[in-house]
Amino acid sequence: MPQRSRSSADASDAFKVAIRVRPLIARERKSGAQMYWSCDTKQIFQLGPDGKQVGAPHFFDRVFDHEETTQDVYDEIAQPILESVMEGYNGTIFAYGQTSSGKTYTMMGDGKTEGIIPYAIDDIFHSIDQHPGREYLIRVSFMEIYNETIADLLAAKDSKAVLQIREDTEGSVYVQNLEEKLVRSKDEVLDWMKKGEKRRHVAGTNMNERSSRSHTIFRVIIESREQGAKDDAVNVSQLNLVDLAGSERVSQTGAEGQRLKESGAINQSLLTLSNVIRKLSECPPEGAYIAYRDSKLT
Repeated sequence: MPQRSRSSADASDAFKVAIRVRPLIARERKSGAQMYWSCDTKQIFQLGPDGKQVGAPHFFDRVFDHEETTQDVYDEIAQPILESVMEGYNGTIFAYGQTSSGKTYTMMGDGKTEGIIPYAIDDIFHSIDQHPGREYLIRVSFMEIYNETIADLLAAKDSKAVLQIREDTEGSVYVQNLEEKLVRSKDEVLDWMKKGEKRRHVAGTNMNERSSRSHTIFRVIIESREQGAKDDAVNVSQLNLVDLAGSERVSQTGAEGQRLKESGAINQSLLTLSNVIRKLSECPPEGAYIAYRDSKLT
């Protein structure tokens, strides 16, 4: 989950990677499956059939076990990013993993438990209430990347427009004609999110009854300035909340036909994302080639 980047001096704090171990789901419990992972707060390792550790442990900034809640994940990992966004820095939170690993549950919730996105929206408006001396303008957009095609999930229902990625004169990348909705409360934000989610591509596979077949990016743009300020100093920041489709093995999901085509597009875009992240983590010299253009996702 990437955090803000302020300077090269604290670049080590710009990214945080957390692992969440999900509990066994009903289908797995019914089949007699057992948990093959054990962890503490910083490391995770695999267990063999005898319950003993297999191989070396893997270390991360934080590891959440299967008993820890989405609220725990939000408080430790996502909330600091939200606080930085309210200070004027850009931030991104995304969930990455295999299909049926609980990414959408963590990001969106399930109707009974809220996810990271609703928690973040709630904190945005709570923060606004805590700063009565500032004026705020909040806008949201919601896009889907399906089979390497970008669609606006907040556009009119009869819209079939395919959106294009453009670059402005200052080198900033944007999605042309992506609608932004002005919002004034958490409820308005969640209403737009629900409308967009209804249009998202989902389908059943052998591993997931409701598998996301696309990546989505829900963006919150926050503008603010001091009340009564005579200059044009306006803070503008963005919070990008990304729900990625899961990586898939066709032998496990049973995908064929259209589902197989979707799997290919999903896996290729996730591979590109991992390659871009790996390249950036190596601190490449200025001007070094990074394959951003290999996928619409990156």
